[in-house]
Amino acid sequence: QVPVEAVLGVHTRRKDPPRSAIQEDFSSCDLRSGRDDDGGTGSSYPGKSGDKREDRDEEVIKVFDGNISLRRRMFRTICVSRSAPLSEVIDSALKAFQIRRDRKYFFLSDAYSAEEDELKWEKPVHTLTKQEGKRPAVFLRFK
Repeated sequence: QVPVEAVLGVHTRRKDPPRSAIQEDFSSCDLRSGRDDDGGTGSSYPGKSGDKREDRDEEVIKVFDGNISLRRRMFRTICVSRSAPLSEVIDSALKAFQIRRDRKYFFLSDAYSAEEDELKWEKPVHTLTKQEGKRPAVFLRFK
């Protein structure tokens, strides 16, 4: 018996099996349980298992430009060092809102505190009020 392709003179390409049909032997680890052969558990990203917000030297702060933006939860985020001076925090907030004016015309106040007082400490990140499960937040105000 002669195949039809040979009679017609048509050459067919050999198709590779679909990728989902390929079975690979993962004998070195069990992917479902997240355990390696060593018996230890691990995450897919190295260094992520013990990385918490408190362990880092940087703080992510929400910056609101007014009371209405606080009610609507419309904010910009800035990432500054925990030991950053007040001038650096104000500069980062101005850049987040793309404001080019001098920082002497603006001040920051804590959004979660009872009274709205101007942040005057040299390292304001440590003094911000932190609520449970929320990032610290500030208002960017015009003097």
